[in-house]
Amino acid sequence: MSDQTLYSPLECQAYAKLLERKHAAWLRDRSFEASVTLQGDDVYGTVTLRNPSGSFFYPVEGRIAGRAQGITHRDAGELLLDFIDSYFDEYFRSEGETLLPIDWADYEVDSRQLQVKGQIFDLVLEKLADDLIAGREIPEGVLASTRLAKMGRAKGGEERGLDSTLGK
Repeated sequence: MSDQTLYSPLECQAYAKLLERKHAAWLRDRSFEASVTLQGDDVYGTVTLRNPSGSFFYPVEGRIAGRAQGITHRDAGELLLDFIDSYFDEYFRSEGETLLPIDWADYEVDSRQLQVKGQIFDLVLEKLADDLIAGREIPEGVLASTRLAKMGRAKGGEERGLDSTLGK
């Protein structure tokens, strides 16, 4: 079954801009993207916090069976976006320490049942891993600029290779 757009791209862009104004103090180089779709009778909302390079990519996804709970699809979408907005309030207040489960978890808001999940990705490292697995050559300097390499330097205070960062 294909997704149907429930909120227009303009509405989603306006919502993302609203979040950016609200959370401007914490964003640094990151920005928000949003979408709300209908799959069957379920409403799915995704709000992604990301940086331009993709080294920080955090999609927070929610779903709700709106009609089964006596609300319209648009109202269900609004409920999801409100919940995700509240989550990001807590995420920023905790300086990124409050994280969602990576698999669907149940929540209740205003006597309505919904499910939410989220997982932070580093798309640069994901591509690098795919390239390594596929046997493609990695350009010199690419690995040194990744967050993984920086983590290794932070642990030992010196430049270390991928193997030492992974504990090998």
